[in-house]
Amino acid sequence: MPVDSTKAGRTLECECGAKIEVPTLGSMKKLERVVETKPASSGMTWGIRQRVLLAGILVCLTGLGISGYFWYERPKPPPLEQNVKQISQNIKNLTLMQTLAVWGALERGLPEYSSRRQQEYQKDKAAYYRRTGVSLFIVAVGLTMMTISIFIPNKHKRSRPPRKNLTP
Repeated sequence: MPVDSTKAGRTLECECGAKIEVPTLGSMKKLERVVETKPASSGMTWGIRQRVLLAGILVCLTGLGISGYFWYERPKPPPLEQNVKQISQNIKNLTLMQTLAVWGALERGLPEYSSRRQQEYQKDKAAYYRRTGVSLFIVAVGLTMMTISIFIPNKHKRSRPPRKNLTP
């Protein structure tokens, strides 16, 4: 039955029920020390590999969350119905010569019509693409960390050294 110096001189009860007297501290010093080696514990501690993998997963999930938020809050284009109504009203009010001039302009291609709302939408859209690009870069960093963790050797540190026990 393994004992340490704190149990010197006491009487201990064995698992089988027998009473065992532990020698005094002076007598224990004369005894041979036995070091118990425990088999590899099933409760493994986290090494650097697991930490990098966890950090990669957290970074990746953060980037995906940010991307999802940006996608949900993405800029909406201004409604075209108002523009179409304005154009159709303007065409109805044109004279024959003005209609002919518009027809000639349309043969060369539609002009870029951009209202203030359309210009604001284009700026918001560009900012949305930049922010989404940054958040997807964060996802890529997380995936890279997860990939790197695969190549890190799996070394585990022991949580504490084996205990030296004295046997009577």
